[in-house]
Formats: sequence, structure tokens, C-alpha cells
Amino acid sequence: MKRLICLMLLLVFIIDGLSGQSLEKSKVIAFTPKLNTQVNGIGLGVIMMSFKYDGDSTTTKINGFNFELLGFGIFGPLVSGNPLIPYDLTINQISPVLDSLILETKKLKAYKVNGLNISIGGLAGNDIQMNGLNISGISTLTARSKGVSIALIMNMNKVMHGVSFGIFNQSLEHKGLQIGLFNRSEKTKGIQIGLWNKNEKRALPFINWRFK
Repeated sequence: MKRLICLMLLLVFIIDGLSGQSLEKSKVIAFTPKLNTQVNGIGLGVIMMSFKYDGDSTTTKINGFNFELLGFGIFGPLVSGNPLIPYDLTINQISPVLDSLILETKKLKAYKVNGLNISIGGLAGNDIQMNGLNISGISTLTARSKGVSIALIMNMNKVMHGVSFGIFNQSLEHKGLQIGLFNRSEKTKGIQIGLWNKNEKRALPFINWRFK
């Protein structure tokens, strides 16, 4: 596992360094991560991440198809605690600050994919927005998603409007449908179907809902 982690980080630094040598505004096919670039076509890469993101501009915007060979979602099952909630907050403390956490995701604009994303390990990053169909081999973690998110093990979307399929589905805000063995949402407008379902109002087996 240590060798795999080292290899992934090495590949990220190499690709990121090559991408940073030439900042192009628009591409039909691009190798990601690529700084301040809009891709109208196909994005190909190992991991959608850039250590050079300065927080002021969109690093990568892909309209079309994005493919990740690995993706940080491969480490999703190893994450301890709840990655959607800041480490200094408990589940019981989140209610007063929930709206601000949800609103904060609107400001995140480092990476945006509009269309189809396929990631063998999984699309994962606190600054990623996904609109369309996302298919992750292991797990997904995004700031905001609209559409359909499918993951073998887990979907962790801070804000999800649409449908989530996975063994575990969790959102700070979910509007739509969660289907899995275990579903959880802190602010819900929709339906949960699974072995155990929990929203801000109740926890129920098999099916749960909230529409207000």
C-alpha cells in the first residue's frame, strides 16, 4: 500500500509539473490536471488534482468526458470519521452550522466536470463539482454533484441533487434519491431506500423520506 501511495503522488507531481509549463485556455483533448484550462471534449489523467491551485480561479473545467486512471477515491474506505464534517464538530453540533457548510460549497470552483466522469479508483476532492453521470470504481467524494453518482462502496457528496447508488451514501444536503445498504443525509428533500436510512427527522429500515 505504501508503494502504491508513493507512486500515485509521484505521478501527480510529474503530470502537474508538465501541465503547469503551458497554460492554455481551451482544449479538445487534454491530460489532467491542467491549470486554468477548459476542455471541451476529453480529459484524461491519473488523478484530478493540482497542488498549484491558488483558490482564486477554476483550475480545470471539462465539458464532455473525463477519465481518471486511479483517482483519490481509492483511499475512501481508509478514511476514518466523517470526511463531510469538520474534525472539530460532532454530529450533534453540526445542525447550527449546516447551512453555512452547504453554502460554502458554492464558492469552491477548482474542478468542474459537466458530462460523464469515469474513475477506476473514484472521483474525490473537497473542491470538485460534478454535473452529469459519475461512475467511481470504489468511492466518490465531491463538494457538489448534480445528476447520478454510482460507486461500488460509497458516495460522500456534501451537496447532492439527484441519485446516489452505493453501499454507503452520505450527504450534508441531498435532494433526490439515495439507494444503498446505508443512507444518511443531514438535510433531506427526497427518498432513501436501503437496509438503514437516516435523515434529520428520523431513522428507518428499508425506506425513509422527507419532503419539507
